[in-house]
Amino acid sequence: MARFIEASEFDESAAANLRYSVVGYGNQGRAHALNLRDSGRQVVVGAREGGYGYRQAVTDGFEPVSIAEAVNSGNVVMLSLPDMVLPEIWSSDIEPNLASGQTLLFAHGFNVVYELIDFGGKIDIGLVSPKGAGAKLRSEFLEGRGLA
Repeated sequence: MARFIEASEFDESAAANLRYSVVGYGNQGRAHALNLRDSGRQVVVGAREGGYGYRQAVTDGFEPVSIAEAVNSGNVVMLSLPDMVLPEIWSSDIEPNLASGQTLLFAHGFNVVYELIDFGGKIDIGLVSPKGAGAKLRSEFLEGRGLA
């Protein structure tokens, strides 16, 4: 059952000890990964070796790993991949590497809303869709604000 989490429910000390994996390093993934890192979080970036996102992640000071490795290593896994490729990558690299107790977040909701992916009930999922492009999310973060 879906429910909104209020800011008062957030435990900052518990969140500080988690490892965050951001899968996909495009517009949304880059903003989320940089914002998490700048907030003092442990961040792993998963990207296809040789792709634009991989090269950008290296330029930004990350040591990107394969998507499968990123999924396997995170307590919280943020999927910021395009909706159209997610089902295929889900089957090959994401689902086989998920473990009970992980939280899976989506930057795009199409596959969640239309139930195109079977989560199997072994993980918690959430939708983190900002009201703006990743570049705007990042610039607002750098100014000490968020998107409303």
